Amino acid sequence: MSDVKRTALADLIDATEERNGWQDTDVARQAVERGQRLTKSDVSNYRRTGMPTLVPAKMAALASGLRVPTYVVAVAVLSDHDIDVPLDDTTPEQAIERDFSLPAADRDNVLLLLQAARDRANPRPQRRRGKPRDGGQL
Repeated sequence: MSDVKRTALADLIDATEERNGWQDTDVARQAVERGQRLTKSDVSNYRRTGMPTLVPAKMAALASGLRVPTYVVAVAVLSDHDIDVPLDDTTPEQAIERDFSLPAADRDNVLLLLQAARDRANPRPQRRRGKPRDGGQL
């Protein structure tokens, strides 16, 4: 049995890949498609050793490849450095983004559904065109 401690970052990578049917190559490819620099080896190293230094660009690249918000990766990295980050006042969107029991595509769909429901519940007022009936100013 190994004495190597599992990191929160490794758990995040593994859970995200497992739920989406991805491998490290998929994560790296998705990051590159989104304009980030990330290799399969980077993903593997992050799983094995965590992220020993707090480098925002590396966190953003990994988040892009995993298709999660950067703060999700940042919280995992900070947790691995024994820095507790309270996540109070969670919005429904944040809760959905953190729910890795759903594949990324399904999370995206739930977020779209939530936005559509809000749009229906709070329609934007339509601007009237033309002159008012009483001849006054608009």
